[in-house]
Amino acid sequence: MECAHSKQNMVLGTTDERSRSHLSNCAECSRIQTGIDHSMQLLDEPVDVPETLLSRILSRKEISFSENKKQKDFSLFFQFSTVIAAAIMLGIVLGFHANTQILNSKNKRKTDALIELREMHHLNVDRQPLF
Repeated sequence: MECAHSKQNMVLGTTDERSRSHLSNCAECSRIQTGIDHSMQLLDEPVDVPETLLSRILSRKEISFSENKKQKDFSLFFQFSTVIAAAIMLGIVLGFHANTQILNSKNKRKTDALIELREMHHLNVDRQPLF
């Protein structure tokens, strides 16, 4: 339980009396705290950066940006046009080999049924007494 409390304080960067006494007794937590302290000291040290570093980075970025701009990627366009062409060809092939007689006969039967229903309805309306 004490290790968990000490590790939580290490992550938060805080210390209390309980954590300090635990660090003096626990070798593992003391080793972790020493590593953290050493890393923080390394981060606090000043770093010498050449003055030309920024200009070199920016020039490389501009070069890579201009190279990417010159090359246009047509692969997505070609993929899309290939799919559209395949769909059109498939529609043409299936359209030529479709059996339209079955569809026409179903539509004719449907039309005949609707005409018969309309005629029956008109006959029923005409036979009703007006008064």
